[in-house]
Amino acid sequence: MTVIEAPIEAEAEAEAAGAPRRWLGLFAILAATLMNLLDTSIVNVALPAIRHDLGGSYSTMQWTAAAYTLVMAAGLLTGGRLGDMFGRRRMLLGGSVGFVLASVLCAAAISPEMLIGSRMLQGVFAAVMVPQCFGLVRDLFPR
Repeated sequence: MTVIEAPIEAEAEAEAAGAPRRWLGLFAILAATLMNLLDTSIVNVALPAIRHDLGGSYSTMQWTAAAYTLVMAAGLLTGGRLGDMFGRRRMLLGGSVGFVLASVLCAAAISPEMLIGSRMLQGVFAAVMVPQCFGLVRDLFPR
């Protein structure tokens, strides 16, 4: 065995030992990404029912759909930087928990204004959650 082969074999053994955990991590990352994608599309489909149940004008329905995307897009760089500073795993978990809690607030909304505010809160947590997915995939599967 040459000097060059020893680190390569050690790295391969380390990767093989962590393989089950990294696949579980990938599943968590995909679940977070799916939550984000579903949330964006489901609201667009449900807007007529939301308007029927909560009332509001067409402009409040547009804000319901756009508030999430606007806040998330504005916060993506900050969310990515938070992951660099405090750890991607921690920020993914925190963003996911916050996203789910904000989703509960959306479901419990009693007015269009409360729904828009809850959607904005969802956007904040999505801005923390989504950038971590890309970095974690890179960290879990380095080659």
